[in-house]
This record gives sequence, C-alpha cells and structure tokens, in this order.
Amino acid sequence: MINQDYHWYASRTKSRAEFKAVEFLQKHGVDSFCPSTYIFRKWSDRIKRVIVPLFSQYIFTRISCKELLFLCECPGIAGFVKNGGEPDPIPEAQIRALKLLCDHEDQYEMFPGCLRNGQSIQVIAGPFIGQVAEFISTGVRNQAYIRIGTTGLAIRIPLSQVQLLKLPSDV
Repeated sequence: MINQDYHWYASRTKSRAEFKAVEFLQKHGVDSFCPSTYIFRKWSDRIKRVIVPLFSQYIFTRISCKELLFLCECPGIAGFVKNGGEPDPIPEAQIRALKLLCDHEDQYEMFPGCLRNGQSIQVIAGPFIGQVAEFISTGVRNQAYIRIGTTGLAIRIPLSQVQLLKLPSDV
C-alpha cells in the first residue's frame, strides 16, 4: 500500500527555475517553499540587490508519496531527492528552521555552500532553540557560525545562543 501521509521532500529543479516551479506548484494547491536570501550583484554599470535561492536548483514540497508522480510532471521540476531509490522525507523541524531563518534574515547572515566539519552544538536561545547544529567558527563581536542539519547552509548567531552538545556518555 502507498503511504498517503504528507511529508516534506527536496525537489530538484532545472537551472534557474526554482521560483517558477514554486509558483506553479502553489497555483495547483501544493505546499512548496524555496528558501532564499538577498545578495548584491555587480554589473559593469550598476550594483543591484537581488533575491537568490539558498540552494541552487532545489525547492521543498509537502506532498504524499502518491503525488510524487505529479511533482515530476511539473514544469521546471527535474526530479526529487532519493535515498536508496526511495523518496527521502525531510524532518518538519528542519523546514521550520529554514522558514524561521528566511523570516529573520535581518538578524542572521547566511552563507550558502559547503562548509568544514566541527563540533556538535545545541541552540539554547532565539528562534532556533532546541536545534542541534554543527559549530563552524567564531566571528567578530561574539558571533558563532553554525550549520543546522545537513543543508550546507551556515548562519551567524550570537555565541551566547549556543552550547556544546552534551552526549549521554558525557553526563
């Protein structure tokens, strides 16, 4: 029997089709989300602030396994992320954290891309409270650079909002 529960999935898109795919899916009643941020782009005659996806060629959709076929037939969608040939759902907490991050963009500096490994930490205050993250480095003015989940996205938050994660063997 096909699982009809709704979960979040990462969907691959064609190049530069993230926002168009989300718009199409939302028009058809599918809960979809493209985390994005503003950056400054420089051309020869001007500098402009533009919105870009945090994850190039990826969006997130909340659908059931039964609806995955519809997703693959949508314009701009190239497929979805699988693990062992099966659709790989994303935990709701990670999607909530990404949405919070985008909603509080003025408080956090975002750095898309791959980052080096570090210690496991837990966020103890702020909008990401309770999230387990990877500590990357410290910045100026008592700031911490961390990565939440396996997204490859780093954020900068006050160092006072994180603590070293205590493993059961450390207690």
